[in-house]
Amino acid sequence: MVQLCHLFRCCAAGKQHSKTTLPESRQQQQQQSAGFSPQCSCATFRRTGSCRHLPPALSSELGSPSPRGQVETSNNNNNNKDTNNNDKDNNNDKDNNNDKDNNNDKDNNNDKDNNKATKYLASQEAESGLAMPGVPNSPEALPVLDLPRLGGEDWLSFGPQLGRGASGATVLRCTQSARALQTASAGADGTEDGTVQCAAKVLPLSNATFADMVEDFGREVDLLRSLGRHSCLLGFFGAWRLPAGSCSLKSAQITCEAYVLCIELCDAALEDVVQRRCSQKRAFAQHELMPCLAQVSTGLAYLHSRGVMHRDMKSANVFLQHDLPPGERLQAVTKEDFLDLPLHELRAKLGDFGAAKAAERAQTPVQTPQFMAPEVCRQEAPYGLEADLWGFGSLLHELLELSVPYGQELTFPELEQKLLAGVPPALSDRAGAEQRCPSLVPLMDSCLRADPAARPTAGQVVEELARMPSLSAARQPVAAAAEVAHSGGTG
Repeated sequence: MVQLCHLFRCCAAGKQHSKTTLPESRQQQQQQSAGFSPQCSCATFRRTGSCRHLPPALSSELGSPSPRGQVETSNNNNNNKDTNNNDKDNNNDKDNNNDKDNNNDKDNNNDKDNNKATKYLASQEAESGLAMPGVPNSPEALPVLDLPRLGGEDWLSFGPQLGRGASGATVLRCTQSARALQTASAGADGTEDGTVQCAAKVLPLSNATFADMVEDFGREVDLLRSLGRHSCLLGFFGAWRLPAGSCSLKSAQITCEAYVLCIELCDAALEDVVQRRCSQKRAFAQHELMPCLAQVSTGLAYLHSRGVMHRDMKSANVFLQHDLPPGERLQAVTKEDFLDLPLHELRAKLGDFGAAKAAERAQTPVQTPQFMAPEVCRQEAPYGLEADLWGFGSLLHELLELSVPYGQELTFPELEQKLLAGVPPALSDRAGAEQRCPSLVPLMDSCLRADPAARPTAGQVVEELARMPSLSAARQPVAAAAEVAHSGGTG
């Protein structure tokens, strides 16, 4: 159990759900860490004994090797000296005031050493242009992706920061030139001046970037290229290698080179709508949810038909658009007004393929813990596409409950026990949910079956949604999604 609890901490480090922080005291961490060494299944950990999934503080606390080398060792030693000297000062204050001068001399020396280490670490952050969690590595040792260099008539203009990706990348609003779009991808909606509004994931090639971050970034680019365009998936607009100093994050200039991939820009994530409805205590009705679920399941069915597992199904990875031209929809309403629009009037697209894998079986657990299928948690055998259907059922539970599955107060050991036992998340007001969404609650139950073989396929979910009785406002989008799923078209 202890090892799986640590596994959850590793998985959540890069993909922590923004709505919940599972409480765990310092004492519990020390009890759990005693008697085992930190483990991670990524290639970087296997090569070096450390990776971005393990916080440096945890690694040093448990005695694992630190890739920072001599600089971090010196810094840790100096911090230990500071702690010891501070203890001495406190004891001397009580027992013997005559030793204060000697200890102050030691403190001054340690402060000088600490200042040297602090200046070194600050120089690493300054070189990268932003302070990122992780361990400094040499950019020259990072994997090289086969991406074209951006320049000439191909240009990107970066705007405000929209968020952060799971692989250490930062997501920015971006304007893309028509020439760049033509060389990378076709079919995007442009504005009158020929430019395209998009979202750009930028990964700086700095001393704070791990090799596995670059590898994950490269796999996502390859996957997006292979998928083509589909109306229920976020569109891919190309990927490049940026020259140094070509963009800034949080008003800090990136002085190193960076990789960037451009994807379709949406107005909000479904998670934002869930949080808005939760604050308003306004539950979804069935006719509001059905078009959104039909489009998400259609996108998932398309992924599965191409032999791709999404592996991170949740509302934070479903993105919404208004049915207005791209140049108008972002200025038409404020974000607060957008979140109050009827959900069935918006288009839903499945996105964030950072955890996706072009395979029908996988071994590594990368899902957000609250959305993880029992067979993934057990790690007894490779899991398959059925794990995505558990994730879809967990997403449906999130929409009915307006909260993350299993609640926000559950600790990791408690969550692990439920997953190992195959216990699905329960609805706090099941009778009310059945009254509001009489057809969707049974669908959720079927997706959350403990036996993976007993769950429906993504295609069967699309068909089931198309057969459900619903109000006329929801019929057309659901039927259209079902037609796209059957044809395998791009819409």
